[in-house]
Amino acid sequence: MLHDQTNAAEAQCPDFLCPECSSSLIQAVEWTQLSEKLWSVVMRCPECFRSGEIIMNADQVHEFSLLSEEATRNLLEVAESLDREIFRESCETLEKLLQANLVWPSDLL
Repeated sequence: MLHDQTNAAEAQCPDFLCPECSSSLIQAVEWTQLSEKLWSVVMRCPECFRSGEIIMNADQVHEFSLLSEEATRNLLEVAESLDREIFRESCETLEKLLQANLVWPSDLL
């Protein structure tokens, strides 16, 4: 759970949801190791823009790191898919324009 800076000591068992809007998209913006087993993590919600600090143990940091890596992979896959789709549509549009003699190859230079 994302807590305000003033309530950082209360955040001992984060569930990685924004307390303001319940978004699961919270992002770590700053990591500080407090001890061998504890981390202070400043989190930000990209949906409601709330930010705050939470305290995580090593297991929670590892879990959050894995979730973040998975989310990053998913975003990259979606971005690549969208990029391919946009390119395919652009090629189809250009092909139609060329076939209809609405554009010449020299227009593309």
